[in-house]
Amino acid sequence: MDGIDTNVLVRYLVKDDLKQHQQALALLKALPKIYLSPIVLVETVWVLSHFYKVNAEKQCQKLRELLCLQCIMTDNRQAVLNAIVDYTNGYNFADAMIGHHNNLRKCKTTWTFDKKAVRLKQFTRLEK
Repeated sequence: MDGIDTNVLVRYLVKDDLKQHQQALALLKALPKIYLSPIVLVETVWVLSHFYKVNAEKQCQKLRELLCLQCIMTDNRQAVLNAIVDYTNGYNFADAMIGHHNNLRKCKTTWTFDKKAVRLKQFTRLEK
């Protein structure tokens, strides 16, 4: 199994550089198993949001399609899918990924100072 970096995934998804998109597509077709780390997924969502201005709904659609590819492997697929649902519902994707991954690791809660993250049930606010 091989892994891919955020820039390869972004080129595959946005097709803004045709040559790099074709290289990324060829790689995805050629490799039987490709590892997508949760970090790459979070970074990809950040790049799509902040640099390419892709809305959350479109990002979630692209992530779901990506996770349906037989070659794609990731840690805690269910946590990723749950984070995608939360992101669709207006929560921060990185917070959702942290909360769901910690939940799968049997964490009772995830402590935070983040006022927005505590809207997710996996978080508890640590008061200042």
